[in-house]
Amino acid sequence: MKHWIVLLIAIAALAAGWLLRSLTLSKSPMTEAAHRKFDQHLKNITSTAESMPANRYGYAPADGDKYFLEVAQQAIDGMGHRCAQLLNLKIPDFSKALGPIEERPRADVVPEQFKSTAIRQLKDFTDICDRTFGLLNDGRLNDLVTSQGDHKVTKAEVLMDLLGEVSEAESKMDMYLQLYLQLQASAPPNPKDPASRIALIPSSCQQSFPKAGKP
Repeated sequence: MKHWIVLLIAIAALAAGWLLRSLTLSKSPMTEAAHRKFDQHLKNITSTAESMPANRYGYAPADGDKYFLEVAQQAIDGMGHRCAQLLNLKIPDFSKALGPIEERPRADVVPEQFKSTAIRQLKDFTDICDRTFGLLNDGRLNDLVTSQGDHKVTKAEVLMDLLGEVSEAESKMDMYLQLYLQLQASAPPNPKDPASRIALIPSSCQQSFPKAGKP
């Protein structure tokens, strides 16, 4: 009789333990893990954006590379697109209406206020995506959403694309910043730019282009 009592007590204790564990453990471990990863990537991206000097947002490591500003803007646009996909919302494509850009402005005429704008947008879209994650759970990751055209993909695929894109943006922006800092430390002072020790403008961008303020 005593053995049965001990066994019943053990079973009750085990059941209570499993119940407590089910209440405390996340019901959506995959979604919450992805959310933590996303927040960490965006924390690093924002930190890098804040560390790059405003007058160097037009920096590119080599001819033909995107400017630092363009990499940041690509990350912002990508976040907005992917988080809208997770909610199955369609965002109009305004790129065709704007028409092709004939030539990029020189790196040294990228307005310095673009830094504050980019950082504000990064924080705004981080908040939007955080709210989007709050509406997701593991049970909905197999739901289909619209991708390009009428192509359908699962929310899990969109989530993986989002994490991949912000991870790539984080690596690229950090690389730009580190290369800029190395060049700044090794270059002789530039008398035309007291705020920095080097003017970093790709040679391909040093072509005849209207200077800021001139027609």
